[in-house]
Amino acid sequence: HEGSAPLDMGGFAFTAGIRYVFPAGAVIAPGQYFVIARDPARIQEVYGVAAFGPCEGLLDNDGDRLTLCREGGGTVVSFRYDDGAPWPEQADGFGHTLSLRHHALDPAEASSWAPSPLIGGTPGKPNGFSSEAIDTDLVPPGATWRYFEGRTAPDAGWRGSAFDDGAWPAGPSGFG
Repeated sequence: HEGSAPLDMGGFAFTAGIRYVFPAGAVIAPGQYFVIARDPARIQEVYGVAAFGPCEGLLDNDGDRLTLCREGGGTVVSFRYDDGAPWPEQADGFGHTLSLRHHALDPAEASSWAPSPLIGGTPGKPNGFSSEAIDTDLVPPGATWRYFEGRTAPDAGWRGSAFDDGAWPAGPSGFG
C-alpha cells in the first residue's frame, strides 16, 4: 500500500481472475503488502509470510483479467495481463513473477511491469523497484545522436559542456 494512512480493505473483493473477499478488519498499513493464496498455510511454510485466503480460482498462465472491487461495488482496478511480448516473458514459466514497477503506473500497460528481481518473486515484501522514481528512457529508442567515428579516442575536451559536436555525424541511437 503506497498511501500515507492505513486502508481498511474489509469487504473489498477480487471478482475476476481470482475470487476473494477480504474479511472485516483487514487493514493494510502504508508500505505493507498483502498476499492472497489458494493455500495460505503453504505460503507461510515456504516463504514465511502470512497470507489471506484461501482464494478461489487460478490466474491463467496465458494471461487473464484481474479485478478488485470496493465493498458494495465500484471497481478499484481492473486490467488484463498477458504472457507474451510486450509483457515480460520471464514471468511465463521462467520462475519470475510480474511485478509492477511503480504504484503510479497504469497496470493495464505492459511497460508498467517487469519480471521480479528474484525467481519466485518477493511475496509480502518490496519487489526491489524504487517507489521514488519511475524508470524512463533517458534516450528514446531510435533518437538521433551525434557520434564520433574513428579508431582513436576523440580530443579530451569532448566531455566538457562547451564542446561542439556539430562536426560529428548524426544517426539513430543503438540504445534506449
